[in-house]
Amino acid sequence: MSPPDRSPSLRTAISYFADQTRVGRIGDGGRVETLASNVAAPHGLVLRGDGSLVVSDSGNGRLLGIDPSTRATTVIASGLKSPLGVIEAADGDLLVVEFDSGRLIRFDSGRVVTQSLREPYALTRSDGTVYVVEGGDNIRPSGSIARVSDDGSVTRLRLVPG
Repeated sequence: MSPPDRSPSLRTAISYFADQTRVGRIGDGGRVETLASNVAAPHGLVLRGDGSLVVSDSGNGRLLGIDPSTRATTVIASGLKSPLGVIEAADGDLLVVEFDSGRLIRFDSGRVVTQSLREPYALTRSDGTVYVVEGGDNIRPSGSIARVSDDGSVTRLRLVPG
């Protein structure tokens, strides 16, 4: 009887990235491949459940969809005011924060969830609740995280330095 196979998995890991002017992937052996080069200062990057990518193209004020297999790029939304963080909600809609307007927008419905955020930068969701990191005032750190409910109401969690 031979000993059990303890060799590492041979699965290929693919990582996606966005830098100042492009979106790409890193594949086998560290090979870098550009998927889109028509972006400016992208911030948020999300891999959707269907395998497509979405990037918040902050410098161009839009959300882009990218098909990694074909490299086809589609504009999901344009005319946004400094879109930064983007995530996929449990129902498949996209949520994006606009830094300049303080809005959280839900796409594919296009509904504005709230307009009362303080320079929102990034967001995440946990157990159906959306949390937004707020940049706040540049003069002093805010330490704010906003919890946004489905009806758009905002509760701030204040993080006080210890």
